[in-house]
Amino acid sequence: YRAYVTYLYSYSRTADREAGTNPAPWTTDEQKLLEQALKTFPASTQERWERICEAVPTRSKKDCMKRYKVPDQFKLEYNT
Repeated sequence: YRAYVTYLYSYSRTADREAGTNPAPWTTDEQKLLEQALKTFPASTQERWERICEAVPTRSKKDCMKRYKVPDQFKLEYNT
């Protein structure tokens, strides 16, 4: 698992992340990381979305916010 997280972290520094989006479908692991980050950093947290996207290293702030705001659009994508 640690190797997988390391891989995900290294991916987070690619051009897609720099551009603000990761075009790959969300994985179950990414979804779990996002859900945990949302619990860890409530709406009252300063710089909440910056912290959340740090907790999901393969996704940008923009990806995380979009996923949070339109979750039903993605449910089938990572459950398949």
